[in-house]
Amino acid sequence: MRRTSLVGTIVRTALAATAALIVSHSTAQAQTAPCGVVLDKTALSVGSGEANWSINVTSAAACAWSATSDSAWLVVKSTMPAVAAGNGYAKVRAIANTTSSLKRTGHFFVNGIVYTVTQSGCGSNCTPQVDAQPSCTIALDKTALSVGVAEANWSINVTAPAACAWTATSDSDWLIVRSTTPAPAVGNGYAKIRAVTNTTSASKRVGHVTISGQIYTVTQGGCGTSCAPLGGNPDPQPLPDKPRVPGTLRILQYNTHHGGWGSDGVYSPDRIAAQVVKANPDVVAMNEIEQGDSWSKGTDQVKVYESLLEKATGWNWYAVFVNHAGATTGNGNLILSTFPFVGTASHLLPASRAAVDATITVDGRTVNVISTHLDSVSATNRLAEINELLPWALTSMEDRIILGDYNAWPDTTEIKTMTATYVDAWAEAVKAGTSIGDGITHGSHRIDYIFLSKTASFLKVASAQSFKTKDATGVTPSDHEPLLAVFNVR
Repeated sequence: MRRTSLVGTIVRTALAATAALIVSHSTAQAQTAPCGVVLDKTALSVGSGEANWSINVTSAAACAWSATSDSAWLVVKSTMPAVAAGNGYAKVRAIANTTSSLKRTGHFFVNGIVYTVTQSGCGSNCTPQVDAQPSCTIALDKTALSVGVAEANWSINVTAPAACAWTATSDSDWLIVRSTTPAPAVGNGYAKIRAVTNTTSASKRVGHVTISGQIYTVTQGGCGTSCAPLGGNPDPQPLPDKPRVPGTLRILQYNTHHGGWGSDGVYSPDRIAAQVVKANPDVVAMNEIEQGDSWSKGTDQVKVYESLLEKATGWNWYAVFVNHAGATTGNGNLILSTFPFVGTASHLLPASRAAVDATITVDGRTVNVISTHLDSVSATNRLAEINELLPWALTSMEDRIILGDYNAWPDTTEIKTMTATYVDAWAEAVKAGTSIGDGITHGSHRIDYIFLSKTASFLKVASAQSFKTKDATGVTPSDHEPLLAVFNVR
């Protein structure tokens, strides 16, 4: 049911470089396999940064299909349904290009249909490659593992000389190399591996991870009589996308206070989700989303909010997240969109802050939505973050929207720096007489903003609304109020 892009889970240094993520669709005609499988497209070009997206598959209900890759940098993350039959999609990832200065090409295969991916080169931003020594040998902590029928996640530990580069690849679509540490993989480190739940093979199945020539064998238990019948519907069918209102784009900004800690000290993501649903956005940017810490009570709030919104609306929500400091736990910025992602990117900012970008297509036009959360203590830090953010944003196509908790009042140098090249949506709506509410988003101040690039060619601010979320008992679900901007798409 979900199509999640967890960029923040693995933020590589290379991804933090100012690499353009400019995505263009192929105009090639869809190809059809003998079983009647049709892909939404057969080619995609992506920038040098990590990209996550879905390949949509249309087929008859009894038509089984599979998705594989011929390149280590192209990963099939999962399929929906898990037993791939009938209509569905494959979630895929292009790992950031940190090694090839020129563009590189790889392929996904869906029942024999070739889906070509071209990724830009990293140019002068490439990580210098370490020349392997003639005696470069590596050692694995083990060379085989048996796992149960359910999804399994683990690491293969690699011991190697400091100058020894290594790679990890899989020969099976159910066996995924999620990432390597370090990235690029040089010297001692590990590869994170996932075995997808076995729902198709009654008997055990065997796959292999190859690490610089060494074979690591994985045996997974069979599902026996609990296997899903081929062509059946054991999993929920993919949700529909939100019905569109042509010519309109609704964007919501919301700092969630660590994912839903209310003014009453109660943790309730449901209250935050209810406010989002009330605003009826097409895209929502959420600050202070937590993963695997005490604030989230050990959960991944990216998945929590994606699930809550899907259940509440009955629509697909696509998610991309970046941790504020590039870590694997803690808080960061989340974009949830009812539009499928064309591409995603993220960038680390000074003072342990970050920005995340989602590229969507609205009425056939490209829109980049960038979410950030600036430092809460120092104006100097905030200016440094803005001065890093603005050049990075320029690597994304117009039209651009930047939004977030800026921790700065409208008359500060920070906001004046933004409004030199971006339109403050709330101020624009006030000027046009189309604002609703008082604009206050935190205490008695306005510190949350939605900005539209002044060089945007087809988006125009139509209206803006600030919400009051206090209930009858005086409790608010967060210490911030949500802010909505509605854009006309011309």
